[in-house]
Amino acid sequence: MQVVVRFLPHEKKKCDCLKNAFSRIAGVKNLVVGETEARMTYRGDWDDLCLIEYAAWRLRAKASLIDPAQFVIDFSIDRENRPKKLLEELGALPGVRKVFMEDGKAYVIGPVAEVDARLFEPLVRKHGFKFLKLESHRLRTLSYEAWSASSSPQKLREALLKNPAVLRVDLDEREKTVTVLLIPYTIKDLGLVAAGEEAEFTIFPGKAEEEEPPMGDPVPTPSGK
Repeated sequence: MQVVVRFLPHEKKKCDCLKNAFSRIAGVKNLVVGETEARMTYRGDWDDLCLIEYAAWRLRAKASLIDPAQFVIDFSIDRENRPKKLLEELGALPGVRKVFMEDGKAYVIGPVAEVDARLFEPLVRKHGFKFLKLESHRLRTLSYEAWSASSSPQKLREALLKNPAVLRVDLDEREKTVTVLLIPYTIKDLGLVAAGEEAEFTIFPGKAEEEEPPMGDPVPTPSGK
């Protein structure tokens, strides 16, 4: 499969660290590493895609697969409810290529541009499970207000997408909300606010307790891979 991973450089100066790390992954061929994205051909299993992200995070280069992306949904499972139907419906969402369970979590694979992560939580709740978090990404839904009638929502989207940590932007013009999918441990709400001001919009930041915890060591990959 063709794979694209977005990353934030871990050093100010350009180096070949990421190129070397990606090239050591079994199944990676035709590797091209740019300033913020790497493209490659990958011959491996779906559940081994995480190794590509993990190679970057081990170097402290914050990264996320974008085509296909790997969304990790953490939710509670009890003895009465079984996730089979949930997985079937997750797999039927637009853009989703593969769904599987690993260590009690749902893994949803598909391009960032095609898979709407806003649909995960209501679907999990529909099947009687408690949605805990989207573990793989930072997903923020914030209110916004235009400065004038001439302020363009499209310009707001473009301003947010200028930041390489922003992977997808969805605007709800009726509810006046913007949902931003981000590489975790990167841009915070105040950074989104600043980007909104460039497009003549006010974005209202969320509560402090909704922020991510301090970043520790890279999270272990599924099955200890």
